[in-house]
Amino acid sequence: MFIMERLLRVRSQQKKKKPTFKRSEFWKGGPLAKGYRRPKGIDNKSRMKLKSKLKMANVGYSSPKKVRNYHPSGLDPIHVYNVSDLANLKRKFNIAIMAGSVGFKNKKMIIDEAKKRKIKVANPNLKQKGSEE
Repeated sequence: MFIMERLLRVRSQQKKKKPTFKRSEFWKGGPLAKGYRRPKGIDNKSRMKLKSKLKMANVGYSSPKKVRNYHPSGLDPIHVYNVSDLANLKRKFNIAIMAGSVGFKNKKMIIDEAKKRKIKVANPNLKQKGSEE
């Protein structure tokens, strides 16, 4: 467990240093401004990796392989769509993440069942759509 904690700490430090990758010439606006795309132009300055230009996504920015898809708590996240999905979770190793398509009533039932089984839920916020509180 000590190794996992150390690797999670390393991952969080790496994420602080990692730049936000933007598409080259994103400032021109329009539909091209969304998302990252690798620059492929023959004279593109960021493709040539010039010092003052945008950073490109590379292998060196990835987190340690053992903790790559883990939750910051050190647990393996599992998507939950209904109450029966909680039966597959192990309390010591998994954390439940309620899917975005789950409705208010099912969220309430999932949270209640998770409390009974002592399973952690990563997003236990119960907000009804349309209510302004």
